Amino acid sequence: MTMSGLATTTVGIDLRSEADSWFADVCGLSTIVRLLCALQHAGASSVVIVGEQASKAADAFKKHPLARRAGDRALVPQCVSEFPEESDLLFRNPVVLSSATIKALVAANITEVPDALPDGLPGFLVPAKSADERRVATNAVLGSVGKPMLNSGIASVYLLQPIAKILNRPLSHTPITPNQVTILGFLLGLASLPLLWNGGRSEVLLAVSLLLVANVLDQIDGQLARIKFLFSSYGEKLDHYLDEIIKVLLLAPIGVGLAHSTGHEAWIYIGWVASSAQLFYTVAMFYYLWRFGGKDASSTNFKFWYSLKPRSSEPAPAPAPENPNAFKRRFLLRKDFAHTMLFAFGAANFIEAPFMLIVSGAVLYGSISLVQLVFFHRKVGIAGDYYGGV
Repeated sequence: MTMSGLATTTVGIDLRSEADSWFADVCGLSTIVRLLCALQHAGASSVVIVGEQASKAADAFKKHPLARRAGDRALVPQCVSEFPEESDLLFRNPVVLSSATIKALVAANITEVPDALPDGLPGFLVPAKSADERRVATNAVLGSVGKPMLNSGIASVYLLQPIAKILNRPLSHTPITPNQVTILGFLLGLASLPLLWNGGRSEVLLAVSLLLVANVLDQIDGQLARIKFLFSSYGEKLDHYLDEIIKVLLLAPIGVGLAHSTGHEAWIYIGWVASSAQLFYTVAMFYYLWRFGGKDASSTNFKFWYSLKPRSSEPAPAPAPENPNAFKRRFLLRKDFAHTMLFAFGAANFIEAPFMLIVSGAVLYGSISLVQLVFFHRKVGIAGDYYGGV
């Protein structure tokens, strides 16, 4: 059986034993709802559930946003008294596993799900019968939702993501949504702008602290979405578009603030030029995403500055594999690294260094956007979306 056949796979879940464990909480979702969400995310179209609690499980899943958003394409739970004679994938005991593991189990023709991850299969698979096992399962879920260096950045991987995972442990048990976290981070970013504009020592320190917290929230929202299967195209776009707005608005206030604190008016012009370049890049990016990217495209898969291809109906060739731990020249220009440096150098009262780093990135991207627009119009590289975690 191939992974492409998952939509026609007969999946069975046996709730007749360990019923209480199936409805116990793991990172804000019951084990059974978490399993049903993972099955839908993996591409399954239907599942057969056996047991007195089958209807309860089906109703709980139908209330989850992942099922509601899918509409007619949602996983269909069928509550029956006995399993079909043959099941392609059978869950007899409560487990927590990733959607990648479900696909791999089907591809490997494993019909009865074991209590441990078979050798060579991706993702994670943890039994969830006892409280101790569910604590291990919680750690597995939290450990799976970070993004690798290739899709993130050095400050994100080694500082911001670990902090976000610690905070998401209690946060996942609250009704707070990823989009609410995204908006809070955006508001904190806006609150830092007038403080940076004034340029006072204490005001700058407070501003860069707010930016650091906003960057932690930027990690929390994505992780929380993957932990609780609350990811959506709208949430992804909201996150990245609000990030781009902050990038545009941030540079001019820093320049004005430096002019106030140092007495050199040149900082004002540097800030406004950099902000204008960042605005030009952002507008060009939004235009290309709208024009060529399709309904699900976002700034996470926009990369015209290092990958150009003619607009064509032919499928793009598979990109060469990249080492996630390889050094990336562009990581110095990533928002997570730049804003972390703003905090570190701002606390030391030397914000000029990270500011010039951000300015160089804005001018570089703005300049290449201009070259792209003038000389390579209608050519753009749209990469595939990244779906990490559970």
